Amino acid sequence: MNGRPGLAMNRPLGNSGRGYPALTTAGRFYGLLVLLVVAQFIIRGLLYPAAPSDDAEQLLFSQVLRWGYDVVNPPLYTWLVIALQQVFGVENVTVSLVKFAAYGMIFHFLYVLGRRAIDDERLAILAALSPLWLYYMAWDAVLSYSHTVLATALILAALAALLRLRENGNARSYLLFGLVLGFGLLSKYTFALAALAMLAGGLLYRPYRAVIVNPRMLIAVAVAGLIVAPHGYWLVQQSHMIGGAIAGKFEIGGAGDGFLATRLSGLKSAVVSGLSFISPLWLVLLTVFRKAFRERLKGRREMPPPARFLMIYLVTVIALLGLFVVLSGTTKIRAHYMFVLMPLPVVFFAWLRPSPERSRATQIYGATLLALTVLLVGGMAVKYITEPIRCQRCQLLLPYPEIARKIRDAGFRDGTIFAYYFPHDLAGNLRGAFPETRIVSTKFPTITRPPGNRPGQCLLVWMPKPGGVMDGNGMAQLANRELATKIPLGNLPIKSMEFEFDRTSGRMGKLNYMLFDPGRGMCR
Repeated sequence: MNGRPGLAMNRPLGNSGRGYPALTTAGRFYGLLVLLVVAQFIIRGLLYPAAPSDDAEQLLFSQVLRWGYDVVNPPLYTWLVIALQQVFGVENVTVSLVKFAAYGMIFHFLYVLGRRAIDDERLAILAALSPLWLYYMAWDAVLSYSHTVLATALILAALAALLRLRENGNARSYLLFGLVLGFGLLSKYTFALAALAMLAGGLLYRPYRAVIVNPRMLIAVAVAGLIVAPHGYWLVQQSHMIGGAIAGKFEIGGAGDGFLATRLSGLKSAVVSGLSFISPLWLVLLTVFRKAFRERLKGRREMPPPARFLMIYLVTVIALLGLFVVLSGTTKIRAHYMFVLMPLPVVFFAWLRPSPERSRATQIYGATLLALTVLLVGGMAVKYITEPIRCQRCQLLLPYPEIARKIRDAGFRDGTIFAYYFPHDLAGNLRGAFPETRIVSTKFPTITRPPGNRPGQCLLVWMPKPGGVMDGNGMAQLANRELATKIPLGNLPIKSMEFEFDRTSGRMGKLNYMLFDPGRGMCR
């Protein structure tokens, strides 16, 4: 996707300037990137015995290949997990591999955009590493996000593919752009906002208008349409669920809330989330490059077309987001929706163009990025070490290998496991220990394999009070409703198992379960 990057890519660099010595070449950039991603992957993806809710959901979903799973998110992430499971087996690591590969690609494609938009490789590298100053990217994404990380990588890939079309607009390049668009739309629905901003921005900006109206763009649209069509058909079949999902996700205001008050509340939420997302990066940039910033405001300097297009993209995506708030009446825009603004550092350095030869600011900023890399990895390591003494629910410390062994010792061999989802996502986490077993979550009871033809056992498992919120009668009622088990309420065969949380000194937890052999109804 790099293509021919133009004259800026061919500019000799050397080490005579004041660019920070460790961040002056592509090789050093990628070396630092690999160290960061691999270290975070090891700590976050390999060392913990349990997966958080988002990861556990992907493990649960991956037991069946479908055109769609949940109307909140499209299926690409799950498909990639399923693909990796063909190589590595049903393991928690497959979810982390998808996430951290996409995480690294975000920095890669920022660098690609930087090389097209900035005439200095050193500044392109600084721009590409600038998300280390974004809390939601540097820390929160490592701990929590999945679909958002994948979608952000594909947004940047789509922008890089679109910029490439102006230099090489053959059919193959439009085909590539269509592939990225199609898979991007299957990564997260907010990708549609970014895609619309790309196309609208291209129409608004003359140098890229010919790229958008080129007849070959029909190739891209057709390819993207073919990729998205099966999931789109599935989504139409779930249309009765979409309204409620959107209303809950964006907190759509009611008819009696007042038109103006609702819109002002939504716009305020968008502004606050936007500022939260770009913090503290904006403050760091203005502080470190304050002299260059003042000089830039005094003069007029043309930006190269790729940089100006990226600036127009940012303005357009912000305008479209505001329009969405006004038209929909949403009152809640979360900060992680603002990942569509990820090209911002590239635009900043392309606009400012601070001189590494005449200023120490680039050296100082490069040093902060190197320090941040060390601090982020160290911080994640400290979090891992101190987790046992800090955690409350201790979601990541449940010893699922030990729990699985106790489930087998209790007599469960094969059949169906019906697990409650709160406060710990038992269903997804147990899948690694029981890869051939049909597992059903009370949260997503329809996303599972059909029961086998041969008789099997039925295991109901949940965390009781005070650690959890469910009891035996509640689980039996859920099983009766979702799996037609017809379990009589009252004298239930409830048993318990205790376990010690990972790396804690005697902190114990308890799970309750009911085992039916043979199984009942659709729980078999």
